[in-house]
Amino acid sequence: MVLKYHLKGLKCSACASKIETKIKELYPSATMNLTTFDLYVFDEEIDTEKVQKIINSVEKGVKLIKIDESNINNNEVETEDNDKRKIIELSLMSALFLILIFTYYSGYLTNIMAIIGFFILYLIAGRFVISKTIKNITHGNVFDENFLMTIASLGAFFIGEYPEGVAVMILYTIGEYLQEKALNNSKKSINSLVSLKVNYANLLVDGEPKKVNPDIVNVGDTILVKVGEKVPLDGVVVKGNSNIDTSAITGESFPKKVSIDDTIYSGSINLAKPLILKVTTDYSHSMISKIRDLIEIANIRKSKSEKFITTFAKYYTPFVVGLSLLIAIVPIILYEDYSWINKALILLVISCPCALVLSVPLSYFSSIGRLAKEGILVKGSNYVDELTKVDTFAYDKTGTLTYGKFEVSKFSSNGILKEQDILKLNYLSNLAEKNSNHPLALAICKYYENNIFNKNKQDNLPNDIYIKLLSKKIKVESTEEISGKGMILKFRYMNSEQTEENIFLIGNEKLLNMYNIEINDSKINNNITNVFIGLNDEYMGHYSLEDRLKEESPETISKLSSMGFKNLLLTGDTQKVAKNVAKRLNMDGYYYELLPEDKLNIIEQMSSNNKIAFIGDGVNDAPVIRRANVGISMGNLGSDVAVEASDVIIINDDIASIVKGVKISKFTKKIVYQNIILSLGIKILFITLGVLGSISLWEAVFADVGVTILAILNSLRIIRKNYND
Repeated sequence: MVLKYHLKGLKCSACASKIETKIKELYPSATMNLTTFDLYVFDEEIDTEKVQKIINSVEKGVKLIKIDESNINNNEVETEDNDKRKIIELSLMSALFLILIFTYYSGYLTNIMAIIGFFILYLIAGRFVISKTIKNITHGNVFDENFLMTIASLGAFFIGEYPEGVAVMILYTIGEYLQEKALNNSKKSINSLVSLKVNYANLLVDGEPKKVNPDIVNVGDTILVKVGEKVPLDGVVVKGNSNIDTSAITGESFPKKVSIDDTIYSGSINLAKPLILKVTTDYSHSMISKIRDLIEIANIRKSKSEKFITTFAKYYTPFVVGLSLLIAIVPIILYEDYSWINKALILLVISCPCALVLSVPLSYFSSIGRLAKEGILVKGSNYVDELTKVDTFAYDKTGTLTYGKFEVSKFSSNGILKEQDILKLNYLSNLAEKNSNHPLALAICKYYENNIFNKNKQDNLPNDIYIKLLSKKIKVESTEEISGKGMILKFRYMNSEQTEENIFLIGNEKLLNMYNIEINDSKINNNITNVFIGLNDEYMGHYSLEDRLKEESPETISKLSSMGFKNLLLTGDTQKVAKNVAKRLNMDGYYYELLPEDKLNIIEQMSSNNKIAFIGDGVNDAPVIRRANVGISMGNLGSDVAVEASDVIIINDDIASIVKGVKISKFTKKIVYQNIILSLGIKILFITLGVLGSISLWEAVFADVGVTILAILNSLRIIRKNYND
């Protein structure tokens, strides 16, 4: 259970960090997104009144609003009218300030008149800042930006620098507006990458479409998706054919053809003709909801860099404020030198930590949005970091480097068997394999349906008649899947003198070895995949299966190798098959005939000296994916096991996405470091210049606000960069 709330009216990342710290004391699972100001609480109910009191103690006027499906995208930023009002207000204040400056220095105003004029304008410009300062002081919150700006500007009045006091407040207000504008634009840019809101579904009632909330549509209902509409729920096409755009969920830019019996996921856009779908999942479990939930959770799992900056900011502001007090007081005590007060005020302005607190989370926020746009879901910014540390990629073969769509090229019996015996072996194979979801099992069942017996296409031929007789004669006692080996089918013959239990085996060589069955077959081609069958104590034959390499596999491995990564193959297939695949892809090594526990042991051994990313299907390889430094699953968002096990999910099943994911992660890390160095560097520079008396309060305000805006703009480069080079 995850409870989601939005802090409406909050605009300060440093304040959000303080609120998060206080809420965590009450609810340890709580975490705050410092970019969107959304609060998440895991697996526990909260007392919203207590949380609201905590919020009020830090930032008065901020409201805690619960987020649900009806208002999930309603955390809108600023309306156009408010925007215009602010621009007019700031323009008028700036114009009045310039008039006052001109008349004051031209001698048209007496000193008293100027002081009164500047102070009135100061109160107008800083009314919200001063009001918040007074409220915050009553709650013991004295290190926020409002307090710092109020003290700095009043200090300027105290030492007779009236124009500077007003300028600080006006420039700070303008800077806050520009900063808020830049941040809101960045949020819009990021959210536009993954626009996953669906407002309605056309539910068919007595054959007529009715617009309803997707929440109320049930599994089994039929819906109409018109041309240009977004598919609201996962479903199967029952009428019509069309082209759909799946880029919002897979990152794939090419339209996909769909027709009757094809599955369509919510979030796709219908491009050509109307479609009627039978709904297969409710809205809360649909593809669109899963992706949105994963992106939200990813944004609140914080990296080490984010945690460092949050901790650093807690000590940075008190340190600089303390330093400014020393700079103001010590020279007065020792030398009666009041000139240092101005330098101390400059330090107060510089001590605001917003640029530091905002810049790092925004970088990861941008990164997670861009990765999602490319069809790559990461489960936290910590995994964006981990991906940059990986030095070795280990791959499962089937469904990862290959298409995972095996086809039986032939069935070969051991020795000369009657046609009916061959039919029986294929029948038993299908009986066993239909209980498994393994790609090899699916291929054998498909071979049986296409070449041996199709229950939907019976022509009363001798083969069909014999299979029907077998189905009445054979009674299945049990089926068991042995992980990494194959299937065991136990059966008896009904109405027969033979009463003992029969054991049918279908799988790899290890399975038959368990029953001491020796495989001695000259017809076996070890360069392809083989599935062996045994009946009781005897080897009966094998299926030969082939699986093609994905077209993008060679180029992906080549690019990763050129980037300095080591590439290894871990497969349950034979040595010859593994060697053949590894050679064709120019991989650095291969391991073969591995059970899931063997893969786990190899990853554990390698992890002692390397940072490993393992790429598999997320289902059969779940333990290995969990153990790797970064676990990546391919195309399995529909599987709860895959989602739970994986750190990264590639929705579009395109292995080439790994290269893009690595590039985005590395560029994100670069931007994070740039923002930290930029924020700290400019702060340290202006603290030094302030102590030396080389800058004014005006320039300090520009530095404080300017560095925040620069960090925001720098973070947006993650979204706009071309990663195809």
